[in-house]
Amino acid sequence: MTAVPATSATRRLLLVVTLLTSLGITAAQSDDRATVQRAAAALDGSSFHFEYSFWPAAEALSPTTGAGTADLGAHRWDYTLRTDPDDPTAERHADGRWIIIDTAWYHDGGDGWTQDAIDFTYAGVAAVIQPFASYAQIELLAGGDPDALQPLRSLGEAVVDGLPATGYAFATRGSPFFGSTDFEAWLSEGPNGYQRIVLIVTPVDGQPNRVTFTRIGEPVVIEAPL
Repeated sequence: MTAVPATSATRRLLLVVTLLTSLGITAAQSDDRATVQRAAAALDGSSFHFEYSFWPAAEALSPTTGAGTADLGAHRWDYTLRTDPDDPTAERHADGRWIIIDTAWYHDGGDGWTQDAIDFTYAGVAAVIQPFASYAQIELLAGGDPDALQPLRSLGEAVVDGLPATGYAFATRGSPFFGSTDFEAWLSEGPNGYQRIVLIVTPVDGQPNRVTFTRIGEPVVIEAPL
């Protein structure tokens, strides 16, 4: 078969199709980016209830779990912390309930409130939000390198813990700030905003760390127990 040289009209048509396809992909990625960053903005500086599951170390046999409330704007936290009683690798000194107000820590490990210990689980909850809030900066730093960033993409619709949700994911590799990590967000919207936001952060050589945020923006009251 003899190849037929492309006419200038054909070349223009191919160029238009290529540009339209590229613009469609870019627009979809832009919409996904805006959606994820809007969800992160709803959490950043806000109040909410949360449940978490964190793997404290690579050699851990079980996660640390708990639930609580927070007011990020006022830096007030009230949450529980529980380790698996059957896990010999677990450090149990932080088990119990924690209240943090500004720079004051209060801990009740079962024998009443004290101020002789500190815990940074709250910082882990807050830190989970940041990669999603900072996606535009992550994308900029990656500079289009596919080995550094697997770009944000939609995971479609699913039922997550009984609620319909829309999923989004991206992954960093060798990032100076986030290392080699997979990120997922599952967003459930209601008539008055987000009903629930689930954020999952999984190091490539580790287990998934998950925080579920609910009652986002509702006032919370957290007072010092002493």
